[in-house]
Amino acid sequence: MITVYKKPQCFQCDKTIEKFQAAGLAVDIVDVTENSDALAYIKDELGYLSAPVVVVSEHDHWSGLRLDDIARVIAGGGSDDETVGE
Repeated sequence: MITVYKKPQCFQCDKTIEKFQAAGLAVDIVDVTENSDALAYIKDELGYLSAPVVVVSEHDHWSGLRLDDIARVIAGGGSDDETVGE
């Protein structure tokens, strides 16, 4: 399951979600302004300070509107590989 951590009125967040949904992928959407645990997770554990934050797996996550990563995941390239995103 792909999880997108977003904030309200965020163009990059909305576009990221739209791309995954248009490809028919299920997306768990979490608004970090309504979920303090989610905000702490993306800040403290993952180290991100801006939205959206996309989590595909433990080792496959990123922040921002990353069309290259979105396309990779849509094409079936989601991974638990620790080297993804390095």
